[in-house]
This record gives sequence, structure tokens and C-alpha cells, in this order.
Amino acid sequence: LAREPGSVNGNLYLSELYRRAGRLEESINLLEKASTLSGGNPVLQSNLAWILATNPDDTIRDGKRAVELATNAVNATGGQRPEALDVLAAAFAEAGEVEKALEAHALAAQQAKTINPDLLEAWSHRATLFPEGKPIRMPRDR
Repeated sequence: LAREPGSVNGNLYLSELYRRAGRLEESINLLEKASTLSGGNPVLQSNLAWILATNPDDTIRDGKRAVELATNAVNATGGQRPEALDVLAAAFAEAGEVEKALEAHALAAQQAKTINPDLLEAWSHRATLFPEGKPIRMPRDR
């Protein structure tokens, strides 16, 4: 990263290490910085949006910012990446926008059927959370 600070893979790897070590603030700051350096890379934006939408710590979550980042990622990918749409659904759920969460989830699931059906199994529990207005919460790493 010293030679290539905007490296998407390097920043993703390091931010995940920080997250797993419980150093969320550093993970978030790194993703923010890397996203700016890379010109708003949609993978970096999606990862940051996921943390802000699903973290179990309510001092970390920011639904409004998660929706903004996830929307940027979806737009940057032309709405053709089910993973980005899934993050958008999680962000909408965190922001309390249940209908939008359901719409984004349905579109993500529809795309996943043809692109990567394995995602459907991983996402199956979301179909029960969103209609009840419940956001996704990731388990604590530590």
C-alpha cells in the first residue's frame, strides 16, 4: 500500500484484517480513504456501506451514509452486480426504508439466480428479516 495507496485489493485485505481485529474505526477510515484515492471504487464503497449498515455496534452504524455509498456502488456497476444490490438492500433496511430494501433484495435475488445461484442460499435469511422491517446485524468478531 505504500507504493500503491489506491490499491483496491490491498485496501480491502487490510481493512478486513482491521475489522476482524476489532479495529473498526481504522477499517472504516481505510475504506473511506481508499475509496477516494481509487475514484470511488464500487467494491470499496460496498464494503464500507456493509459495515455501516450491518455492524452490531450502533455507534458505528449510519444508515443514511450506507445508502449513499451503496447507491453509488450500484450506479457505478450499472445495477448489474447482485452483491452491490444486496448491500443496498441492507443499507435501506438499516435506514428504515423497508419497501426499498425489499425491492433491492428482490432484484439482487433475481440477478443472482442467473449469475451466481449460490448467493441465494447465503441470502435466504434476509427474505424473512426485511418484510418485518428488521435490519441485518453481523455477529461480533470479538
